[in-house]
Amino acid sequence: MEILKTYDKVLPYIDMVSNEADKNNINLGFLPKCVYHQLGMKDCLWVLVDDKTQYIGHILFSHAISKSKITVQQTYVLPQFRGLGCAKQLVEELKVYGERQQVTELIANVADDLREANEFYNCVGFIAVMQKDGGQTTKRKINVRIAYLDTPTLFSLKRHNIGNFTYEQPINTFHKYVMDLNILLDLIKKRQNYKDVAGIIKCSFNGNFKLFITPEAKQEIDRNAMTPDPLAELVKNIPMLPSYVEIEKTEEYNALKQKIFGIIDLSSKSSIHKISDLKHVTYCLLNKCSGFITRDENLLKKSPEIFNLYGVEILSPEEFAINEDCITGSNTVINFDNSKYMFKNISDNTALLNDYLQNFNITRQNVPLPTFSGVLIEADRNYYPACAVWTKLIKSNCKAFYGNRKI
Repeated sequence: MEILKTYDKVLPYIDMVSNEADKNNINLGFLPKCVYHQLGMKDCLWVLVDDKTQYIGHILFSHAISKSKITVQQTYVLPQFRGLGCAKQLVEELKVYGERQQVTELIANVADDLREANEFYNCVGFIAVMQKDGGQTTKRKINVRIAYLDTPTLFSLKRHNIGNFTYEQPINTFHKYVMDLNILLDLIKKRQNYKDVAGIIKCSFNGNFKLFITPEAKQEIDRNAMTPDPLAELVKNIPMLPSYVEIEKTEEYNALKQKIFGIIDLSSKSSIHKISDLKHVTYCLLNKCSGFITRDENLLKKSPEIFNLYGVEILSPEEFAINEDCITGSNTVINFDNSKYMFKNISDNTALLNDYLQNFNITRQNVPLPTFSGVLIEADRNYYPACAVWTKLIKSNCKAFYGNRKI
C-alpha cells in the first residue's frame, strides 16, 4: 500500500474521493467537490492505494500553519478494507507529518452519535475535550477531539522576531484577514457555498478576527461597476486597508513579482487579473495581515511558498471556515466534576453582558476596559459560576472574576 500526498498524484482520484464521501455524507458530512481540489492543491488530501494503484481510502485535512494545528476533516476507508489498519496508517502518517511541520495538535470534530468513529479516533489518541452544537440542520452534538503531538513548542519561536521585543509593547490577540471580491460575490449571488462566507463574516462580528478589503478591490469594482451595483454598496461598508499611491514601487511588490508571480505578459488577457492578485497580496504584506481569502486557484497553489517566504496564508473560504470553526450561534459544552458547563460568547452593548456581571455584583466601573469580549460558564440558566472579560486587543489587561473576587 502507498499513500499519495501530492496534488499531481491525487488529482486522478478526486472524483472517486468526492463520490465516496457523498455516499457516506451522514458520517463524513457534505463538502462540495471544489474543497477537495482546494485542499488537494495544498497537499492536504492524501489517498491510500494498493499495489495496483486502486483507491482504498483517503484522509482530508486543513493545515492552519499560523496556528500550529491541523484539523482532520475526513478519514475514510472502503468497507472491504476496514479492520486492516488502513485508517490508522493514514492518521499515524499525518501525525509524523504534523511533527515535522512543528504542528502541536491534530483536531477532529466527530458527531457524538457516530459510535464507531468516536471509538476509532479514541484508539488513535484523539482525546475528547469538549462538546459543541453542530449545524442547525442536523441538530447534532459534536465531540471536539484533540491528539497532542510530541512537537517541541519552542520551534514556534522561529516565526517571531524576538530581538526587538520590549515589555511595553501591547500584544495583539486578533488576526487580520483580507477577502477577495469573488468571495463577496458568493454572498450577494447566493452561490453554492455562500453560507461559509456568511459564517466567516458573522464570526468577524464576534471579534474572533478582523476582515478587510484592499484598495485594489475598490479599484476592481470601479473598473467593472454596473448601475446599480450591490457589490459596490457592500464594499462601502467593509473596512479597507490603507492605500499606497505607488504600490508598484514598494520592495514587497517587486519581491513578490520576482519570487512568486514571475514575468507577467502584459499583452495577455489574464495580465490584469494577475497584476490585481499581486497587488492584493502586496497589501497583505505591507499591513502585516495573517492571510488572504480567495478561490483563485493560481494563488491557492502558491500558498505554501508565499507563507514560507512572507508568513501570509492564502486560504479558500471553506478552509478558513474549518480553521476558524465558523459555526455561528453555537454553544460549547464541557463535562467537569460530573456536571455540564456551557461556554457562551458575549460582546459589548448587550443586556446579556450586564445581566451576567450583575450576578457577580460587578459594575462596569469595576472593570474599566474599553471593549468587552468574553466567555461565560453557566451550569444552568440561573447560576453563573465564572466569568472572564478582557479587551479584544490587549492580553495584558485581562481580568477574570470568580464570584465577587478578582482572580
